[in-house]
Order: sequence, then structure tokens, then C-alpha cells
Amino acid sequence: MAQDKIKIPSRSYAANQYSLKVHPYEMDIAKTVRGYAVELIDWIVTATGGEKANYPLQSLILNCHGKPAHLHLGHEGFHWDNLNAWTRLRHKDGTPRVKTIYITACNVISFTGPKDGNLFCGAIAKNANAYVIASDTMQSPSACPKGYIDEYEGGVWEYTPLGSNRSWDGEPKAR
Repeated sequence: MAQDKIKIPSRSYAANQYSLKVHPYEMDIAKTVRGYAVELIDWIVTATGGEKANYPLQSLILNCHGKPAHLHLGHEGFHWDNLNAWTRLRHKDGTPRVKTIYITACNVISFTGPKDGNLFCGAIAKNANAYVIASDTMQSPSACPKGYIDEYEGGVWEYTPLGSNRSWDGEPKAR
């Protein structure tokens, strides 16, 4: 069980699943997602200054249940059919609204079959022009102070804005 905490770079936004039976993460901005997951994108656009301003978030935490290539956030979650929504996290010139997305969901990454979570996380990174951090293992969340998340368990990968991946070094970076 993970016991260490990871300090998340500010300006940070936590999107917590409404039905999550664990502790929600608290960041500079924290929202419980009760509606449709794609509404989260609208909230982030607003939090980053709307369509014209460029006030990016360093970190977005997606705190929800998961399975390979699916995030159970809001009513329908994020999955292959709505991956295009992540492109709205880029300004018209391509600059990102969010620098790094931390997915704390269990088992979101997998490396086989039609529900390939590896390709899914790479597509989120590419569509959002952001880094994505995620794991292939069950997570054991606990209470964290504001600005922290639990240390990841299992294999953890960092996806680049180009969609490629590498083993994550465990160090959050301000980008």
C-alpha cells in the first residue's frame, strides 16, 4: 500500500468522482464531477481564462475509478468515443491549457486488446498537448493534505504530448 505522498505543482485542479468512496483530493481548485465528464473540459477552459486568456494549469488530477481505457468520471466517463473532447484543452495556437494530467484511477493502462489503455493514455496526452501520468495497477488512496496525491502503485508511465511513453521517474515537474 502506498504511504508516501506526491507534492503536485501549482496551479492545480482536482476533478473528483462524485461516487468515489475514498478521500477527494484538494488542490488550488477542486471540483466534484457529478454531471457528464466532458463538462469537466468546459470547467477547465473557464479556469484557464476562457478562450482568449492563457492562464494554464500546471496540474490536473483525475481522481476516479478506472479500468483499461476508461475513466469513471461523471455519468458516462471518458473513453475511446469521447477522446476528441481533450483537444479543447489546447488553445487555438496549440499551447496547452494543462501542462500535466495525473490520472489516479486504478488499472487505466493496459497493453493488449481493443481496450488498450496504453494507446488511450497516449491519445489523451496527444489531444490535450499535455503530459499524462498513470498506472496499470490497483491504487490505495488515503487522506492527503491539500496539494498532494498518494504515491502511485505498480507500473507508472509518463506520456508525452506526442503520445509516446516512458517509465515515470516519480518526480512531478513544473513545465
